[in-house]
Amino acid sequence: VIPDLLAIEAYNELALYLDSLGPSSIDVEIRTLPRNCLLPMIDFFLNQTRTTRNFEITQAHIGLFLAAWGEELSEMSPEETKLPALLGEVKRGWARVETLFSDVLALTSFLAGQQV
Repeated sequence: VIPDLLAIEAYNELALYLDSLGPSSIDVEIRTLPRNCLLPMIDFFLNQTRTTRNFEITQAHIGLFLAAWGEELSEMSPEETKLPALLGEVKRGWARVETLFSDVLALTSFLAGQQV
């Protein structure tokens, strides 16, 4: 299913498909990807990190993907794999999360000092 969805760049459908699977099924799907799906899968991850939807699960999928295919990807050039672009998007995603946490902590501190 994943190769078919990647071939037509149906990223929303792929995200929904992965969400419908259990942890072990996701593991099998990612570990058994054909080699020709590795780069399109990185494109999928780039798309997901840019949209900021399903941030936590996307991070988990990226971690599993890199654990399963990291050695294979390391044999390719960085430009070919788009991994530097993915790293940049992941860093921006974590920066957004950090900003959200800071905002919530500031608001909580402010409200804690208010009398009711």
